[in-house]
Amino acid sequence: MKVPFVYVVILGWNCKEDTAECVTSALDMDYPAFRTLVVDNGSTDGAPEYLKKRFPTLEMIENEENLGMARAFNIAIKYALRRGTDYILLLNNDTVLDISLLGELVEAAEAEPQAGVLMPKIYYHGEGSRLWSTGARKRSFPPGIVFIGLNKNDGPSYARQRRIDYAPACGLLIRRQVFEEVGLFDPGYFFYYEDWDFSERVRRAGYSILYVPQAKMWHKVSLGTLKKPQPAKWWRIHGRSSVRFHLKFSRTKYLFITLHTFWFVLREIIQGNAKVVPAYLAGVGEALRSHLAGESTLSSD
Repeated sequence: MKVPFVYVVILGWNCKEDTAECVTSALDMDYPAFRTLVVDNGSTDGAPEYLKKRFPTLEMIENEENLGMARAFNIAIKYALRRGTDYILLLNNDTVLDISLLGELVEAAEAEPQAGVLMPKIYYHGEGSRLWSTGARKRSFPPGIVFIGLNKNDGPSYARQRRIDYAPACGLLIRRQVFEEVGLFDPGYFFYYEDWDFSERVRRAGYSILYVPQAKMWHKVSLGTLKKPQPAKWWRIHGRSSVRFHLKFSRTKYLFITLHTFWFVLREIIQGNAKVVPAYLAGVGEALRSHLAGESTLSSD
């Protein structure tokens, strides 16, 4: 039987040593048929040169600027599809992979053809058995999408393979046919919600999203964005992305946006993080004005 061919795509933005650790863990996987591609999203720390020196045969795409997650992933996805890949494994550069991760994901995908997207069990890096995510679900109230297993210790309740509503894009195996039928990531998202949007479209197209606990990875949790020089910009983008998502998929759009925004603001104030609220609200306002003005896309700058 032919072994499915996989492109492993790593999205990098600065943090070159962490990208190198991710690449090393990918190259060490025991799956027999894959290639590794790094798409560098306008790094300013010399990451492309560093990686080329460390990994001379590594395939790489270098974007001149930070295009955001959706657009950068789309460039790499098109590259991999043109080269005949059967699956694409999308990764953030702040992840480390178990040696059997890819084999476990592909085995689960081949056993369940309707599984269009598959995600591993994701732990916090360097924190033992503490979980970061085993998928996500929609919460009616307070409205939002929440991680399953966040900050919990691993145990029997997270050991069962199951279908989930949403999967975070830091580690996803996606079937080729899904991209051909559903399309790529929505480039209107610069950062945040691009994975929830894609998950929603995948399920609406009739595919399932599968959590595969035998596949394991570790996440350093957005090292690049935690070191960002302009935090207000990221909170503004967060606000805009949330509105874009709810305008596309929520039945009672404006009610849901109002409730979600109110809950977000209240939560941040209670948690002592009120300084992010003005930027977030500015993003919400920008997105709503763009929508009401009839703009079909939301700018990412």
